[in-house]
Order: sequence, then structure tokens, then C-alpha cells
Amino acid sequence: MCIGGSRAAPPEDCGGSWDYMGQVDHHRFEPPLEELQLIAKVLKRFTKAKDHEKKVRDLIGAPDILREALDRVKEYTEFRPNHFDRRKINQRLRLYGEGNEEWMWE
Repeated sequence: MCIGGSRAAPPEDCGGSWDYMGQVDHHRFEPPLEELQLIAKVLKRFTKAKDHEKKVRDLIGAPDILREALDRVKEYTEFRPNHFDRRKINQRLRLYGEGNEEWMWE
């Protein structure tokens, strides 16, 4: 049973420890500020527009660019290198102890 820990382990597909540390530095020092500004501008247009003034497409602008910005912000918020999930580890340890091979795929 795991009773504590700190920080997340690098994922299997991160390219090794040096690449993972590069990802952590990128996350720490390069937040998606431009993307957040774009999202804020679109939201501001929505809040200031009257219902009958403009079509949604006009308020959004370029939907592909907005989608990329939203994806970048989502990716940024989901990357949590300081997160340690003790419950998930204990669940996998329990499966391992039971001889259940699902522990490898969680």
C-alpha cells in the first residue's frame, strides 16, 4: 500500500527523462498567454453582442484558430507534473497483488 509520494512520474511515451524535463520547463515558463488572450477576445465579443446583431460565425472569427487555442489551453491545464495520485497507485498495486494483468494498462 502506498501512503504518500510527490510529483508525477514521466509517462512512458515522453521520450526519456531529459525530454520530460524539457516538457516540464516548457510548461512552467511558456504558458499559453496568446491563446488565452484570443479566447478572452472571443468571449468579450459574445458578451457585448446583442442577440440579433451578428451571427455566431462572425463573433468567433476563424474557428480553426480558436479550436487550436482551446486545445493548447486544455493541453496546458491537463499537464500536471506535480500531481501524485496515491489512489490510482493503490488501485494498480491491488490489481498486481491479485495477479490481474490489468494493472499494466491502467
